[in-house]
Amino acid sequence: MARTLNRRERRAAKKRLKLPKGCSLTADAFVYETEEGEKLTLPRFEDAVLYGDYVDNRKKSPEDFASALLELILDEDELAAFDDLDIVDGARLSEGWVSEITQEDYFRREAKAVEDRITYEDDSLIYTSADAGDADDDTEDDLRIVLPRAGTTIKQGFVRRNRHLDAEDLAYAALIEYATPEAVDAIRNLPITEGIVLVLAWRDDRGGSLGE
Repeated sequence: MARTLNRRERRAAKKRLKLPKGCSLTADAFVYETEEGEKLTLPRFEDAVLYGDYVDNRKKSPEDFASALLELILDEDELAAFDDLDIVDGARLSEGWVSEITQEDYFRREAKAVEDRITYEDDSLIYTSADAGDADDDTEDDLRIVLPRAGTTIKQGFVRRNRHLDAEDLAYAALIEYATPEAVDAIRNLPITEGIVLVLAWRDDRGGSLGE
């Protein structure tokens, strides 16, 4: 799936990220180097983690959250290398790896690129995902997700019955309830930032914030 920022924008953005000791980013990878000089290279968090995996694990502690996602993404050798780190190195790697979506300035820049691909037609919100910065992009191959407008679709009774949920869980529950299975599956398979921004934009459509 496409990135939401092009390579030039990502190089500029990563310079402003605050990363733990030993952590660095390239355009396509996260690199951790121990004090002994051993390097571990992982796919970048925002590229590798799908929105569905985020939703399924987001209520875990920060350490369990990172570990659960690493188990989903890394192959056997990569996971063995991670497991062989001491707990200080392991904590630094885990914290650094998720930094892209936990730091507000970086997430805001990613969010703007996603929001620019949201349009509205009658009673539908439409999201078109495409390769950012690709001059040869074929729009016919772009993923197109169509959702009902939340403000005129979600019923007050649904909100009342699910008031025990926090705002993000309530938005996802409403997505399951009111969107088509095909749209839900497509969103779950978006990269994490695209999925988060799209669901929140859908939730806040027509001037009302669901659950707030």
